[in-house]
Amino acid sequence: EPLLAGAYTGEPAELSFFTVNKNASSAVLHYGTDKKGKKLDKTADFSIDGSKLTVNFPETKPQTYYYYVTADINGSGYRYPSSGSLVFTIADAELKLTPASLTVSPGTDYSKIGLNWTTDVDGLTAYVNYRRKGEESFKKFEGVVIEKYTVGDNMGSFVSYSADLEGLEGNTEYEYQAVTSDGSKEYTSAICSFTTLPKDGKIRFGVISDLQATSEDGYKPYYYTVKGFLADQDLDFVINLGDLTEDNTFSQWKFYYNALGDVLSGNIHAFAPGNHENKGDALYTLFKGKTNLPGGLDDKYIGETTSSFVVGDCCFVGLKSIMSVGYTIPEKRILLSTGDALQKADL
Repeated sequence: EPLLAGAYTGEPAELSFFTVNKNASSAVLHYGTDKKGKKLDKTADFSIDGSKLTVNFPETKPQTYYYYVTADINGSGYRYPSSGSLVFTIADAELKLTPASLTVSPGTDYSKIGLNWTTDVDGLTAYVNYRRKGEESFKKFEGVVIEKYTVGDNMGSFVSYSADLEGLEGNTEYEYQAVTSDGSKEYTSAICSFTTLPKDGKIRFGVISDLQATSEDGYKPYYYTVKGFLADQDLDFVINLGDLTEDNTFSQWKFYYNALGDVLSGNIHAFAPGNHENKGDALYTLFKGKTNLPGGLDDKYIGETTSSFVVGDCCFVGLKSIMSVGYTIPEKRILLSTGDALQKADL
């Protein structure tokens, strides 16, 4: 996966790949605008420096492009990805300052909600406009936590914004808008909405996992399933148990939010990571920055885990069955490996 999943008008758009163990004698970029990837008939040759393959993306027009790479390595032909295509988006320069990838997470009770969004640049200030639906004027929340994330294996960096709203009414629809500013101009998301949890504490939630899509179309079953469940089952929120993408790449995360943006920005989701979330990113940095962990507001009961959150008198804990190599369990992590683990846990 390359460092870049896109570029902005007026900026360089260099794609770089690395071969493993063996060097390529030639490599070609195949690209086009066909979303299904069947007519990617434009080409450009990579320059090769040892194991590094580099090409300047040939197009400058703001648009979404799809591509794959072929290479000759020791006389054998290779294709990356082996099927389908990757996405490369050239966008208007202002979009790198504009809130994107919005999510809504459950707070610790009906009166609290966690919001999250990202930008591709840092150095901005941010706030949230919110109001009950039907009200004319917005309230302004300025306590936004801003953090720059640098992802492992040279995957790049981005900036994550987290806002924890409080004092909300139960079972009430609110509208909100994320806002960033560079000091001279403000950049706003669309006006989105969410409905808070019931005041009586009785919650209905759905559980889903393993989306693992590699294209926007691959997320359509999830999109329609969740939309249907939210409407037909009267769910208050959805727990997603991870493996949101197949390879945890910037391209696939872009597919994820392009396909599911209105579901994620308009309905409460709690996220837990799967093993696919640490591909090339052992500390789940990309996943955390994209999903406002842990589950919205930080919880004092378990702390810095990647899969725990509290709603009312319920504590949800996601336990990963396979630990990463070199992973050290925090001292206060709840362990369920023995029958008396809960008694030993420091709660």
